[in-house]
Amino acid sequence: MIQPRRATGDPGGLWSHGIAEKIEAVLDNPRFLRAPLDRSRSARTAIDAAVDRKLALPVLLFWGKGLKPLPDSSERQAVRFLARYSESVASVWPAGIAYHVIFADTHAVLNGHAPSVAASYFNAVRSLFGPVRARFESMSRLWRDDGVTWESVHVASRTLSGSAWRRIDEELELTRAASVHAQNRDPAWSARVYYVVRRRENEILSRHFAGWFHATSDSPTRRRLLPDLPTLHTYSMARGRCAKPWFQVSSSAASAGSGVEPCAA
Repeated sequence: MIQPRRATGDPGGLWSHGIAEKIEAVLDNPRFLRAPLDRSRSARTAIDAAVDRKLALPVLLFWGKGLKPLPDSSERQAVRFLARYSESVASVWPAGIAYHVIFADTHAVLNGHAPSVAASYFNAVRSLFGPVRARFESMSRLWRDDGVTWESVHVASRTLSGSAWRRIDEELELTRAASVHAQNRDPAWSARVYYVVRRRENEILSRHFAGWFHATSDSPTRRRLLPDLPTLHTYSMARGRCAKPWFQVSSSAASAGSGVEPCAA
Protein backbone atom coordinates (compact mmCIF):
# COMPACT_ATOMS: atom_id res chain seq x y z
CA MET A 1 0.00 0.00 0.00
CA ILE A 2 1.32 3.42 -0.89
CA GLN A 3 2.11 6.15 1.58
CA PRO A 4 0.70 9.41 0.18
CA ARG A 5 2.97 12.44 0.21
CA ARG A 6 3.03 14.60 3.31
CA ALA A 7 1.42 17.98 3.21
CA THR A 8 3.55 21.11 3.15
CA GLY A 9 2.97 24.59 4.48
CA ASP A 10 2.39 26.15 7.87
CA PRO A 11 1.20 23.46 10.29
CA GLY A 12 -0.16 26.06 12.68
CA GLY A 13 -2.63 27.36 10.11
CA LEU A 14 -3.16 24.20 8.10
CA TRP A 15 -4.36 21.67 10.64
CA SER A 16 -6.62 23.90 12.67
CA HIS A 17 -10.10 22.80 13.70
CA GLY A 18 -12.38 22.39 10.70
CA ILE A 19 -9.88 21.37 8.01
CA ALA A 20 -11.59 17.99 7.56
CA GLU A 21 -14.89 19.77 6.91
CA LYS A 22 -13.18 21.98 4.33
CA ILE A 23 -11.77 18.94 2.52
CA GLU A 24 -15.18 17.29 2.59
CA ALA A 25 -16.77 20.42 1.14
CA VAL A 26 -14.28 20.76 -1.72
CA LEU A 27 -14.55 17.05 -2.56
CA ASP A 28 -18.31 17.47 -2.92
CA ASN A 29 -17.98 19.61 -6.05
CA PRO A 30 -20.62 19.07 -8.78
CA ARG A 31 -18.06 20.04 -11.42
CA PHE A 32 -16.35 16.73 -10.64
CA LEU A 33 -18.97 14.47 -9.02
CA ARG A 34 -21.94 12.96 -10.84
CA ALA A 35 -23.56 12.07 -7.49
CA PRO A 36 -23.38 13.70 -4.04
CA LEU A 37 -20.35 12.91 -1.91
CA ASP A 38 -20.42 9.76 0.20
CA ARG A 39 -20.72 11.22 3.70
CA SER A 40 -20.62 7.91 5.53
CA ARG A 41 -18.57 7.38 8.64
CA SER A 42 -15.95 5.51 6.60
CA ALA A 43 -15.61 8.50 4.25
CA ARG A 44 -15.09 10.90 7.11
CA THR A 45 -12.63 8.48 8.71
CA ALA A 46 -10.56 8.48 5.50
CA ILE A 47 -10.40 12.27 5.54
CA ASP A 48 -9.60 12.41 9.26
CA ALA A 49 -6.78 9.87 8.80
CA ALA A 50 -5.16 11.95 6.05
CA VAL A 51 -5.38 15.10 8.18
CA ASP A 52 -4.07 13.39 11.32
CA ARG A 53 -1.10 11.92 9.42
CA LYS A 54 -0.55 15.07 7.34
CA LEU A 55 -0.82 13.07 4.10
CA ALA A 56 -2.50 13.38 0.73
CA LEU A 57 -6.00 11.95 0.47
CA PRO A 58 -5.62 8.38 -0.87
CA VAL A 59 -7.89 7.60 -3.83
CA LEU A 60 -8.06 4.25 -5.62
CA LEU A 61 -9.25 3.97 -9.22
CA PHE A 62 -9.52 1.34 -11.96
CA TRP A 63 -8.25 1.74 -15.51
CA GLY A 64 -9.45 -0.67 -18.17
CA LYS A 65 -8.61 -1.59 -21.76
CA GLY A 66 -10.81 -1.20 -24.83
CA LEU A 67 -10.27 -1.94 -28.51
CA LYS A 68 -7.79 0.82 -29.30
CA PRO A 69 -4.13 -0.24 -29.00
CA LEU A 70 -2.89 3.01 -27.44
CA PRO A 71 -4.46 5.90 -25.51
CA ASP A 72 -5.71 8.95 -27.39
CA SER A 73 -7.19 12.32 -26.50
CA SER A 74 -9.91 10.69 -24.36
CA GLU A 75 -7.34 9.31 -21.93
CA ARG A 76 -5.42 12.59 -21.91
CA GLN A 77 -8.61 14.44 -21.08
CA ALA A 78 -9.40 11.97 -18.28
CA VAL A 79 -5.95 12.45 -16.70
CA ARG A 80 -6.32 16.24 -16.87
CA PHE A 81 -9.69 15.88 -15.17
CA LEU A 82 -8.10 13.87 -12.33
CA ALA A 83 -5.37 16.50 -12.02
CA ARG A 84 -7.92 19.31 -11.71
CA TYR A 85 -9.79 17.41 -9.00
CA SER A 86 -6.58 17.01 -7.01
CA GLU A 87 -5.79 20.70 -7.49
CA SER A 88 -9.21 21.62 -6.13
CA VAL A 89 -8.51 19.58 -2.99
CA ALA A 90 -5.07 21.18 -2.74
CA SER A 91 -6.76 24.58 -2.45
CA VAL A 92 -7.65 23.65 1.14
CA TRP A 93 -5.24 20.74 1.73
CA PRO A 94 -1.92 21.31 -0.05
CA ALA A 95 -1.06 17.61 -0.34
CA GLY A 96 -4.11 17.16 -2.58
CA ILE A 97 -4.91 13.63 -3.73
CA ALA A 98 -2.60 10.64 -4.13
CA TYR A 99 -4.08 8.36 -6.81
CA HIS A 100 -3.43 4.64 -6.88
CA VAL A 101 -4.30 3.31 -10.32
CA ILE A 102 -5.18 -0.37 -10.72
CA PHE A 103 -4.71 -1.49 -14.32
CA ALA A 104 -7.49 -4.00 -14.98
CA ASP A 105 -5.40 -6.45 -16.99
CA THR A 106 -7.65 -9.27 -15.78
CA HIS A 107 -10.59 -7.60 -17.51
CA ALA A 108 -8.48 -7.19 -20.64
CA VAL A 109 -7.83 -10.95 -20.68
CA LEU A 110 -11.53 -11.67 -20.18
CA ASN A 111 -12.38 -9.40 -23.13
CA GLY A 112 -9.91 -11.20 -25.39
CA HIS A 113 -7.00 -8.75 -25.52
CA ALA A 114 -3.50 -10.19 -25.84
CA PRO A 115 -1.44 -9.56 -22.67
CA SER A 116 1.33 -7.87 -24.66
CA VAL A 117 -1.14 -5.47 -26.28
CA ALA A 118 -2.73 -4.66 -22.93
CA ALA A 119 0.68 -4.09 -21.35
CA SER A 120 1.67 -1.65 -24.10
CA TYR A 121 -1.56 0.27 -23.62
CA PHE A 122 -1.22 0.45 -19.82
CA ASN A 123 2.42 1.56 -20.06
CA ALA A 124 1.36 4.36 -22.39
CA VAL A 125 -1.39 5.41 -19.96
CA ARG A 126 1.13 5.50 -17.13
CA SER A 127 3.24 7.99 -19.07
CA LEU A 128 0.24 10.33 -19.45
CA PHE A 129 0.08 10.98 -15.72
CA GLY A 130 3.38 12.89 -15.76
CA PRO A 131 3.25 15.38 -12.87
CA VAL A 132 -0.05 13.98 -11.54
CA ARG A 133 0.83 12.18 -8.32
CA ALA A 134 -0.04 8.52 -8.82
CA ARG A 135 1.22 4.99 -8.35
CA PHE A 136 0.27 1.97 -10.40
CA GLU A 137 -0.15 -1.77 -10.16
CA SER A 138 -1.92 -4.54 -12.03
CA MET A 139 -5.01 -6.36 -10.88
CA SER A 140 -3.37 -9.66 -11.84
CA ARG A 141 -0.70 -9.10 -9.17
CA LEU A 142 -3.41 -8.66 -6.54
CA TRP A 143 -5.01 -11.87 -7.82
CA ARG A 144 -1.73 -13.75 -7.36
CA ASP A 145 -1.21 -12.35 -3.87
CA ASP A 146 -4.73 -13.41 -2.90
CA GLY A 147 -4.64 -16.84 -4.57
CA VAL A 148 -7.37 -16.11 -7.12
CA THR A 149 -7.16 -18.16 -10.34
CA TRP A 150 -9.14 -18.26 -13.56
CA GLU A 151 -10.08 -21.85 -12.77
CA SER A 152 -11.74 -20.82 -9.49
CA VAL A 153 -13.48 -17.93 -11.24
CA HIS A 154 -14.86 -20.24 -13.94
CA VAL A 155 -16.11 -22.73 -11.36
CA ALA A 156 -18.00 -19.97 -9.56
CA SER A 157 -19.34 -18.61 -12.84
CA ARG A 158 -21.00 -21.94 -13.66
CA THR A 159 -23.17 -21.61 -10.55
CA LEU A 160 -24.83 -18.43 -11.82
CA SER A 161 -28.18 -19.32 -13.32
CA GLY A 162 -31.89 -19.08 -12.78
CA SER A 163 -34.10 -16.11 -12.02
CA ALA A 164 -31.71 -14.57 -9.48
CA TRP A 165 -28.95 -14.32 -12.05
CA ARG A 166 -31.35 -13.04 -14.71
CA ARG A 167 -32.41 -10.21 -12.41
CA ILE A 168 -28.78 -9.24 -11.78
CA ASP A 169 -27.95 -9.44 -15.47
CA GLU A 170 -30.93 -7.30 -16.44
CA GLU A 171 -30.29 -4.76 -13.68
CA LEU A 172 -26.63 -4.27 -14.59
CA GLU A 173 -26.94 -5.00 -18.34
CA LEU A 174 -23.92 -7.28 -18.17
CA THR A 175 -24.66 -9.45 -21.20
CA ARG A 176 -25.40 -6.36 -23.28
CA ALA A 177 -22.07 -4.83 -22.26
CA ALA A 178 -20.22 -8.08 -22.93
CA SER A 179 -21.68 -8.21 -26.44
CA VAL A 180 -19.99 -4.86 -27.09
CA HIS A 181 -16.67 -5.24 -25.27
CA ALA A 182 -15.86 -8.97 -25.14
CA GLN A 183 -14.16 -10.33 -28.25
CA ASN A 184 -15.71 -13.78 -28.15
CA ARG A 185 -18.86 -15.49 -29.37
CA ASP A 186 -20.55 -16.03 -26.01
CA PRO A 187 -21.36 -12.73 -24.28
CA ALA A 188 -23.70 -14.50 -21.84
CA TRP A 189 -20.78 -16.54 -20.48
CA SER A 190 -18.49 -13.49 -20.45
CA ALA A 191 -21.11 -11.63 -18.42
CA ARG A 192 -21.16 -14.38 -15.79
CA VAL A 193 -17.38 -14.47 -15.56
CA TYR A 194 -17.18 -10.68 -15.40
CA TYR A 195 -19.63 -10.59 -12.51
CA VAL A 196 -17.65 -13.16 -10.53
CA VAL A 197 -14.39 -11.34 -11.34
CA ARG A 198 -15.76 -8.05 -10.06
CA ARG A 199 -17.07 -9.63 -6.86
CA ARG A 200 -13.76 -11.38 -6.16
CA GLU A 201 -11.76 -8.24 -6.94
CA ASN A 202 -13.99 -6.12 -4.74
CA GLU A 203 -13.27 -8.40 -1.79
CA ILE A 204 -9.53 -7.97 -2.41
CA LEU A 205 -9.69 -4.20 -2.84
CA SER A 206 -11.88 -3.72 0.22
CA ARG A 207 -9.25 -5.46 2.35
CA HIS A 208 -6.07 -4.10 0.77
CA PHE A 209 -7.28 -0.51 0.58
CA ALA A 210 -9.42 -0.18 3.70
CA GLY A 211 -9.59 3.47 4.69
CA TRP A 212 -9.22 4.74 1.11
CA PHE A 213 -11.64 6.44 -1.23
CA HIS A 214 -12.57 4.70 -4.47
CA ALA A 215 -13.20 6.91 -7.52
CA THR A 216 -15.39 5.68 -10.38
CA SER A 217 -17.60 7.13 -13.08
CA ASP A 218 -20.05 4.26 -12.55
CA SER A 219 -23.53 5.17 -11.38
CA PRO A 220 -24.42 4.62 -7.70
CA THR A 221 -27.04 2.17 -9.00
CA ARG A 222 -24.17 -0.21 -9.86
CA ARG A 223 -23.12 -0.39 -6.22
CA ARG A 224 -23.02 -4.19 -6.22
CA LEU A 225 -20.11 -4.02 -8.72
CA LEU A 226 -18.02 -1.70 -6.52
CA PRO A 227 -15.70 -2.40 -3.57
CA ASP A 228 -16.86 -1.70 -0.04
CA LEU A 229 -15.02 1.61 0.19
CA PRO A 230 -16.25 5.20 0.47
CA THR A 231 -16.95 6.16 -3.14
CA LEU A 232 -16.35 9.28 -5.20
CA HIS A 233 -18.79 9.00 -8.10
CA THR A 234 -16.85 11.27 -10.44
CA TYR A 235 -17.37 12.13 -14.07
CA SER A 236 -14.86 10.42 -16.33
CA MET A 237 -13.39 13.22 -18.46
CA ALA A 238 -15.46 16.35 -17.95
CA ARG A 239 -18.70 17.45 -16.34
CA GLY A 240 -21.57 15.49 -17.83
CA ARG A 241 -19.30 12.79 -19.30
CA CYS A 242 -19.43 9.32 -17.75
CA ALA A 243 -18.10 7.04 -20.51
CA LYS A 244 -14.89 5.21 -19.73
CA PRO A 245 -12.03 6.84 -21.70
CA TRP A 246 -10.57 3.47 -22.77
CA PHE A 247 -13.84 2.68 -24.60
CA GLN A 248 -13.88 6.02 -26.45
CA VAL A 249 -12.30 6.33 -29.89
CA SER A 250 -11.44 9.97 -29.24
CA SER A 251 -12.75 12.84 -27.17
CA SER A 252 -13.45 14.82 -30.33
CA ALA A 253 -15.69 12.05 -31.64
CA ALA A 254 -17.39 11.76 -28.27
CA SER A 255 -18.01 15.49 -28.04
CA ALA A 256 -19.62 15.32 -31.47
CA GLY A 257 -22.11 12.80 -30.08
CA SER A 258 -20.55 9.53 -31.23
CA GLY A 259 -20.38 6.80 -28.60
CA VAL A 260 -21.14 9.07 -25.62
CA GLU A 261 -22.42 7.23 -22.56
CA PRO A 262 -24.99 9.42 -20.83
CA CYS A 263 -24.67 9.84 -17.09
CA ALA A 264 -27.72 7.73 -16.33
CA ALA A 265 -29.09 7.62 -12.81
